[in-house]
Amino acid sequence: MRGVPAALAVILAAALAACSQSPTPTPSAEESSAPTVTAELRDITSVVVVSGDVLANPHFLVNAPAEGSLAYSARSGSIDAGTTIATVGGTAVVTPALGPITQWLRLPSERVAKNSPIAEMSYAGFGIAVSIPAQQLYRIYDATAATGKANITGGPSGISCTLVATATATAAETEAPASPDTGYRPSICLLPIDADVVAGLPSKVGIPTGAKSQVLSLPVTAVSGSASQGEVTVIEGKKSTRVAVELGISDGAFVEIVSGLKAGDQVLARAPGVV
Repeated sequence: MRGVPAALAVILAAALAACSQSPTPTPSAEESSAPTVTAELRDITSVVVVSGDVLANPHFLVNAPAEGSLAYSARSGSIDAGTTIATVGGTAVVTPALGPITQWLRLPSERVAKNSPIAEMSYAGFGIAVSIPAQQLYRIYDATAATGKANITGGPSGISCTLVATATATAAETEAPASPDTGYRPSICLLPIDADVVAGLPSKVGIPTGAKSQVLSLPVTAVSGSASQGEVTVIEGKKSTRVAVELGISDGAFVEIVSGLKAGDQVLARAPGVV
């Protein structure tokens, strides 16, 4: 540099070189003082919680456990839970609860699809009418009934109930997708026959939608985003980096990290973007 003292030229050159390099991200003052959490392995059981009300003698649907030709067994009067009332393609159709069959919904020898309703029954006890979010429905609806845990206001808590399709809609409506307007489909969780409840009591039902053992997890408070994609702030020494992560199931307190992190990574306990 003409006219610039040699010592000053060296200083200017060093400064220009430093400016041309990308600075190493460092935690802000808030991040430096914020607590961190560690990505670690744990068991997670995903549960969806829905609200409902107790009903007496609810009607429900019995679904085909497989695809195939339908053959009925002659049944009348009250039928015990676990009784075979028909076969579909050789697979037994078993009643999930005590009560009479109120109507058959398919003809003998008719070919039916898996999970399609073939009979309507009236439960001898009480059930809880609930509406299940459409995005959770595919995880829990199967030919065999799922089980939930009910907490009833003014009644028992932590009581098991059996989830079945409600018969308040027609068979065609039950087979159709959940309402695009509400995003929910009505269902019934049948309480034990000796449950000490009365009709009309408000309730909440927790329904497991999946379980995984020893998966990489973080507290949900450390992760931004929802569904399958999220973001976290990884702290490594003096470096702070936002990292995109793929999310799996959650139990409401912890969420599975499918990819983007490894066990032992230190992450800000506060989700990115949260003040």
